[in-house]
Amino acid sequence: MTIQIFINELSLHEQYNSGDDFIAAVRIFNTIFKSLRVGLDNLKNNGEDHDCAIYRDNAYHCFPVAGTHICSIKWPACHRDLRELFYRNYFNNNSDWRNKQLHKYTDSYCCITIDDNVTGTSLAELAERKLKKDKLNSFIINFTYSIFHSCSEILVTKNGADSADIDTVEDDIGVNNWLNKCFEINRRTYPQDANRPPTDEETILYNTKRFKRTNLTNQGRMVYIESNTKYYWYLDNMHVGGNAHFEVFNFNRCHIGEADLRGNIDRSKAINGRTLDN
Repeated sequence: MTIQIFINELSLHEQYNSGDDFIAAVRIFNTIFKSLRVGLDNLKNNGEDHDCAIYRDNAYHCFPVAGTHICSIKWPACHRDLRELFYRNYFNNNSDWRNKQLHKYTDSYCCITIDDNVTGTSLAELAERKLKKDKLNSFIINFTYSIFHSCSEILVTKNGADSADIDTVEDDIGVNNWLNKCFEINRRTYPQDANRPPTDEETILYNTKRFKRTNLTNQGRMVYIESNTKYYWYLDNMHVGGNAHFEVFNFNRCHIGEADLRGNIDRSKAINGRTLDN
């Protein structure tokens, strides 16, 4: 699954009084990407590997300070590392969405939040992508103290009819809140030194899109069916800590092996003749 993230160029509109004020905002901007990397690593450790595509505008019209383009900000020598990190986050590690543009300039995209036409901007592009894929995992990044400052969502309409609600993020707390809302990233995790079996919620079974409860139990544990493979999974109640694992059965209810708590199946542990019912 891919997460699509856009940087909102409209959130840079000369709102900073000086280059120093903008540099302070850059510090906050950079924390977004650090928290995002940590969150994606946590998802991967929980058995969910998500690609992350980050898009930006060409930045031609980005003026953080009155009369000063984003590329013309004076950076003191002591902030060289900060500047390099910002350029990596804003320019180097991202793609210009125009290379894969979906929205058309002949359509009219209006941002209800600021009551303005946003055709040709990142807002319009992300709105179009959400209209084409309703459950798209996405958000847009705003710089601090912008006209979008108090908005948790931005509403964009297309041709006065269709509309898309766009999630917004402004700092590292916003990223964590978004990840938790979409993926329960802050859910409780199972300690490797635990002296009890894990709960279902401490494993990949918390993912209700991937796993569905059945009316079956085994060893007193609920049996789940995996949506894509139709495999049956349950937690072995006899093992704890680093030895905790799943027992996994195929759609014919034949044992195919054990899986660690991240969902990696070890088929060499399959027991011939064992079924879900015995």
